[in-house]
Amino acid sequence: MKKLIGVLLASLMLVTCGSTTDKVADKEYIGVIAAMDEELEAILDLVEDMKEVKEGYFTYYVGIIGDKDVVLTKSGVGKSLSAMTTTALISNFKVSSIINIGSAGALQADIEIGDVVVGERVAVSDFDLTGFGYVQSFEEERFTFKGDSKLIDTMKSLNLDNIHFGDMVSSDTFISSEKHVDNILGNFPTTLCADMEAGSIAMVLNEFDIPLIVVRAISDNVVETKDNAVEFDEFLKLASKNSAAMTVKLIEAL
Repeated sequence: MKKLIGVLLASLMLVTCGSTTDKVADKEYIGVIAAMDEELEAILDLVEDMKEVKEGYFTYYVGIIGDKDVVLTKSGVGKSLSAMTTTALISNFKVSSIINIGSAGALQADIEIGDVVVGERVAVSDFDLTGFGYVQSFEEERFTFKGDSKLIDTMKSLNLDNIHFGDMVSSDTFISSEKHVDNILGNFPTTLCADMEAGSIAMVLNEFDIPLIVVRAISDNVVETKDNAVEFDEFLKLASKNSAAMTVKLIEAL
């Protein structure tokens, strides 16, 4: 895995010129990754002294939250794009940690629209090695990754309302049916929510020993609503706003 990511890192460096980030290379940043425009825009509204930085294919937004230097970027939806974006971000900027923000779908009935879930563990639920004897569960270290304990403890110390700490999963599927839910909960019964990027971001950062915290707000609940795709469209902006607000509080407390 490390060799594969090393090749990807080298390839990405070929498409980045380096001249722009040379100007900010002496700083250390907290990195923030969102998948969608709505998710990114919600937190960009809260960034001070912001400027746009172009590096080849990638666009970054550098600024200040509280008194911390931050660099923010959009990955696009899904595991491949988020892994690519994460690798590029940590090659172009010196980062102390990464925060993955945005929306997620609840898989438990007691988690409500707008609530925030902080991932203590995130598993890639469609990483299937059962043919080789690996069990799909949060206990399998090949595809399960822990959020950084210091960042999680800081978030817990804030005593914020409507926030849950626990397990989440990622896959390249928008979870929209009872069959999807049964499949996930059958293997990962403690799952609070599902998204499409956090697991791959965690996998990349695990290889480079870079701390990660996932801060996702609920946009839809497939357990409670049959047509959760419509619910997602309706509440994406609310989820994005809540995730961004919680993230800013965390950064200010670091």
